[in-house]
Amino acid sequence: MSLPSLDHFNFREYDHFYEPAEDTYLLIDALQADADLLRYSVRPRVCLEIG
Repeated sequence: MSLPSLDHFNFREYDHFYEPAEDTYLLIDALQADADLLRYSVRPRVCLEIG
């Protein structure tokens, strides 16, 4: 899974959102590790990261 690109944001916009950090990448790693279970068994509708 590729990580989202933030290249489309300019420097001033960084004050208005949480830039991905270690916890974001930990969530992505966990989702990748359980991707098949989530996709075929649990089938969640929403994944929410509260940074």
